[in-house]
Amino acid sequence: MAVAADGTYVDRDVDFLDGFTVVPSVSIRHLSQAQSIAFAGSWELDVPNKVFTISDAMQELFGMPLGRLDFESLRDRIHVEDRDEISRALQQLLAASMTSSARYRVHSDDGVTPRWLHARSQAFRDADGALLRIIGTVVDITEHVHAEDELRRAHAELIQAHSYEQAVITASPDAIHIFDVGLQAVFRANRL
Repeated sequence: MAVAADGTYVDRDVDFLDGFTVVPSVSIRHLSQAQSIAFAGSWELDVPNKVFTISDAMQELFGMPLGRLDFESLRDRIHVEDRDEISRALQQLLAASMTSSARYRVHSDDGVTPRWLHARSQAFRDADGALLRIIGTVVDITEHVHAEDELRRAHAELIQAHSYEQAVITASPDAIHIFDVGLQAVFRANRL
C-alpha cells in the first residue's frame, strides 16, 4: 500500500482506505490498548536518572496489580529456573551488547501453569559508550510454547510408531508388501 507525499493512501485496491491520512500514534492510551491486544508489554530503564518504567500491559503479563511495582516483586514472578537466563540477558546488555533476547516463565495467576514470555531488549549508549537507557518488549508466547510441546510429543509418537512398525516388519516370517499411494507402487517391506 503506497502513501502519497501528503500522507494519504493511494492504493486503489483498498477502497475503504481512500482518503485516509497516515498519522503517527503518540497516544499512550492507544499504545496501551495495542499492547494489551497483542499480549505484549514494554519497559524502559533510564540509567542516569535511575528510573524504571513498565507499561500496564507488562504488569498484566506478570500478573501484578497495576500501580504497585518494585524490582523484588517483578523478580519473584520469574520462575526460579529461568532467573539465570534473565541475568545473562541483562549482563549481555551491560557488557556493551546492543541487543539481547530471553525466553522465560513467570508464575501465572493460578499458581500452577506458568506463562511463557519472550523478551527483547536494546541498549542505548552515548558517544563515549556509557549506558543511557535500555528499552525492552515482552510478548506472551505461552500458546506457541504449548504448540511446540505438542509438536514434539506428536513427533516422538510418530518415531515410536515407525520403530514399532519396523520391528514388526523385520520380525515377521511372512512377506510384507507396502503400497505407496503417492507413487502408485508396491514395495517389498521385508526380505525372506
